[in-house]
Formats: sequence, structure tokens, C-alpha cells
Amino acid sequence: MKVKHFCLALLLAVTSSMLINKAVAAYKEYSYSDGYDAGYEQNYDNQQDSYNSSNNSYSIPSAPTLNLSSKNVSVNPPIPLSYKSKAEVFALRMAAVEKSIFKNPSYKPSEEVFGGIEDGKPWISINSCVQMNDGKSDISGASEESRFILNPTALVMINYPFSNWCSAGEYKEHENISAVSYDASKNEIIVTYYMLNFPTLTNNALYEFNGVNARDLGYKYAYVDKSKSTFDLQFTNDENIGNSVAEFQNFLHTGGSCKHESGCNNGSPYQPMLHFENPHKENAPYKNNKEIYIKLWKNRPNSTYDAPDIVERIIIEKS
Repeated sequence: MKVKHFCLALLLAVTSSMLINKAVAAYKEYSYSDGYDAGYEQNYDNQQDSYNSSNNSYSIPSAPTLNLSSKNVSVNPPIPLSYKSKAEVFALRMAAVEKSIFKNPSYKPSEEVFGGIEDGKPWISINSCVQMNDGKSDISGASEESRFILNPTALVMINYPFSNWCSAGEYKEHENISAVSYDASKNEIIVTYYMLNFPTLTNNALYEFNGVNARDLGYKYAYVDKSKSTFDLQFTNDENIGNSVAEFQNFLHTGGSCKHESGCNNGSPYQPMLHFENPHKENAPYKNNKEIYIKLWKNRPNSTYDAPDIVERIIIEKS
């Protein structure tokens, strides 16, 4: 029996190693040239020991330590995730965190955020809405959730809940960040987008704040300080992240909204408190860069005036 158990353990170890190596190769293939340096493989080898392939157990990470030497952070482009194993996706996430300002040798993807991912499932494409003309979501090419998985330094990102705008001919690639940096002197993350412009609607396109990264890395609570924001945020609900502290609920799991028979790995849930409208009119140039100032905490603050654990400034560039 001991020999049998040893053989099984060896098989699991070899399988895990193969999956991780495959994930590393995929990441190097789809990353920008400056995204991963020659030391990438060694850095990741140091992390893979913390992945327990025999029981797939992952714990919620402790509060991360900031890498204060970081300034500019590479933005990784979205990549295909469809039909990858959970271990491969986790390997990609761990490698991304290794290169972020939250680098932490003990980091593991949190079970509450990423635990619902299932092996071998399709992922919704970055240029798809919930239901395309055939009634199913596009699952080809780069996956929209990879934007978050591969860019952990961007704790809060802008997304649009695509079930709200999916109709015949009205879809485009999902918004993605164009730059990320960290200002250690102010303890501020700066996330930049090149405008927010929806080509098929004249105005009032619906967007949401997505806190997948914030929740995974321990910053569950957020508040948009409108007094320090220059973007004309128009929230769609009376109770919103602009007038009270919101707790991010974002997580990834297998759901049926894509209408594929086996379901797709995708993000949830629907959080109206995080929704806002973009008042910018179609094709009208931005006169100035616009900013959204977000305060983030690891524990629920007593007041929106409490000093944050970290700040994120989202900059929407002028055209």
C-alpha cells in the first residue's frame, strides 16, 4: 500500500508540474515583452511549492506587504483561459502577484474569490456580451476575466455588466487598463484608462467598479471620495459606493449565463451599489484627464473619513 500511495503522490506531483510549466509558457507567450524578465521562472519556482496539488486547498491570504520599491507596473494583456485547468489559472494568478506591488512568498489565491473556478470550462471572451446572435456567449480568444487575474496591482477596475447592454450588434471589447503605477510617497495606486467611450450609445453607458483584486488581496472595503474626484460620477442607485462604504463581493465561479451546456467560468455577483453611468457623449473629446479617487480598507472603517489603508486613483485620459 505504501508503494501505491507513493506512486499516486508522484503522479500528482508530475501532473501539477506539467500544468504549471504549461501555464508559465502561456503567460510568457501572451505577455508584453517587458512584463516578465529572465528571472521569472526562478521566481515562480519559489512560489509553486505553496500550491498543494493533492488537495486543491487554498487559504484566504494574510494582509499583503507592499513592495515599496515599485513604481511603474507592467500591464499584462488579456489571454485565452478557456478549457484550462484550475491549477493552470491559479499558477497564472500567482505568477502575476509575484510581479505586482503585492509580491508575497506566502500568497495563495483566496478560496472565497477564486475557489469556484472549475477545470476545463470555457471562459467568456473579452469581446463578448452575455448572449450573442446564437444565444451563447463568445468563448474564443482572450478571456475577459483574465484582465483582472493578470493585473492584481489594479485593485479596483472599471467594467460594464454586459447583460445590460447586450443586443444585436451592440458589443465591443471590454475596457482594459492602459497603465498602472504606484506612488510610495502617497501610498497610492494609479490606474489609467484611455477614455471610457461606448461606440453604440450616445451617453449614459452603464459601468461598474470591479473589486476582484481588492477582495483577493485583503482590501474588501471601499469608498469613492467624490470631493477628490473630477470624473462626473452619476450613480444609478441611492445607496452607492459614493455615499457609503461598500464591501466588495466579487468572485469567479462556473455559471450558466453564457448559455453553454457545461456553463462558463465567469465573474459574479450583480452589485448595483457599484454601478455608475458615464455621462460623456459619444465621440466628444475629453477636455481634461478625469480622476476617480477610491479609499480602500482591509477592515470596515467606522467612517468614510477614516484614513485608508491604501488609495487608488483611476485616471481616465483625455482623447
